[in-house]
Amino acid sequence: MRRRALATTVLGVLVCVADAGAQEPGPVAGNFGGGAVAAPPVDAFGAGSFVIGLRVSPGPKLKISATIVGPCAAGSFSATANLAADGTFTASGASRDDDVRTEYVVTGTLSPTPSGTASARFTRDVGGGRSARCSSGVVQWNARRPLGEIGVVATPPGASVLYGTTSQRLGGARRGIVLRVSEDGTQLSRALYGVTLRCSNGTSPGFDLPRDGLAIAPDGSFSDHEQGAEGDATTIVRYDERFSGTIGATGAQGTLSASVRISNRRSGRELVTCKSGPVSWSAAL
Repeated sequence: MRRRALATTVLGVLVCVADAGAQEPGPVAGNFGGGAVAAPPVDAFGAGSFVIGLRVSPGPKLKISATIVGPCAAGSFSATANLAADGTFTASGASRDDDVRTEYVVTGTLSPTPSGTASARFTRDVGGGRSARCSSGVVQWNARRPLGEIGVVATPPGASVLYGTTSQRLGGARRGIVLRVSEDGTQLSRALYGVTLRCSNGTSPGFDLPRDGLAIAPDGSFSDHEQGAEGDATTIVRYDERFSGTIGATGAQGTLSASVRISNRRSGRELVTCKSGPVSWSAAL
């Protein structure tokens, strides 16, 4: 059974209400996003993958939205950090996502091309009073402020990583996205993005990714549509995920969506429904 990032449990959908707000002035204006994504054949659900969104607010302070991945769990969180005069910041804390506790540390420097490190320790309840523990390790991340420009199409850059944001927010900052292009420029080898689902019992911030090795057409376009079902003895989780875009010489843009329906296996009664709706995204080199 393939492990899915969006497969939530019946007893708890992560509850964290997004805080949308207008862009506030600061030392470096704009919404920044990106992160890091492990290159295939490394497992995307293992250590080394992270998405982050950044937005300056008065203070000056920095609003952060993030999801960090480890071998046994993943955690989404929002945080606020004080910005030093040189643009450096540190955010640390703990979040609880259903059966996972995430203790995180994010450091970086806000600039026209932000960068930094992130790490987390996870404790996941596995039932019977037992828990699984693991670490993300230290992840080196980068971010950009995408302007919706992709440059000349039909000439995608090779061996590149693009960083950007989506139209969704978590804790006041846009959610992040990161894409990795193959050496010959013919494939989107892997992408990772934060996505928040509006559920019938709350909201669920998490992450998702399209399948590896998506072909980039001569006009720079690519797309992925995945549908499927997973389950256990009592429930069935059905998912529908779409991811598409166009990549050029300097950036990429597109749309994504995800939905999850959780039903009782025996009766077929629908227990929880979650949808992101259409989400736009933009990324830059």
